[in-house]
Amino acid sequence: MSVNLNRIVQEVLDETPLLFENIQIYTEFCDKDLTVRGDSSQLKEVFRAILENASDALAETKHPVIQIKSEPFKANKEFKDRHVDNCFSYRSSTRSCGGKCH
Repeated sequence: MSVNLNRIVQEVLDETPLLFENIQIYTEFCDKDLTVRGDSSQLKEVFRAILENASDALAETKHPVIQIKSEPFKANKEFKDRHVDNCFSYRSSTRSCGGKCH
């Protein structure tokens, strides 16, 4: 399933306002949809955990701030070559494309 990462992060922020009630949050989402293949529930859990860790790390900070910025990224050949093992392991385990990176 394809999901928009910007939307996922915004939903996490909207669903957990009490977690960030004493933290200033700045978001700068790019204008393009950042669409990836994945499960929206699992991605929400990942971003929720990241933001909870950031919140915990700022617990003793006088003026806590979290900045979130998104921008498009297209994997070039060099990136794919350096990360082929990770891609292969993931693809093989999900059997989505026979272990070939795209």
